[in-house]
Amino acid sequence: MLDKLDFLNNLSDDERKIFTGIGLVVLGVFAMFILSQLLMIPGRLRARAYYKNYTGRALGKITKRDVISVQNGHDDEGNLRYTTKCMVSYEFTVGGVLYKGEGEGSGAGRDKYEAEICYDPSDPDQNCTAYYFNSKTKSHFLSTLIYLIVLFAILLGGIYLFIRFRR
Repeated sequence: MLDKLDFLNNLSDDERKIFTGIGLVVLGVFAMFILSQLLMIPGRLRARAYYKNYTGRALGKITKRDVISVQNGHDDEGNLRYTTKCMVSYEFTVGGVLYKGEGEGSGAGRDKYEAEICYDPSDPDQNCTAYYFNSKTKSHFLSTLIYLIVLFAILLGGIYLFIRFRR
């Protein structure tokens, strides 16, 4: 395995500086990622405690769907910054009783007419879409980390090929 890294010994000073610079940038990105994930832990723990009784699941029918823009601050130049959200109204049945709710849903086309609903079995009026439930309670740490690792590997592979075939 180490013989595969032997090309590092044959690099010029400029090429070593490129590798070092890219390595530092990648380490910085990973550090910011880890820090952002750590900062999200308290909010996720509060959300899990709040939604701990939402163990029931039902398939709900979307009765209304609106994509809205929500202001979420300013950018570096002072311009307003917006995000879009898909707000839905839905109805679902538990034990033969029809319940209704509204909240944030998935903007995906496959979720245009139906959505999974999470609810408290002791009080189905307490409910939300699974999309919203997951966004508040689940961590996307592993999938984002895998994405960053794959991106890093592709970047390093591209640089290696560039340097190798440049000669």
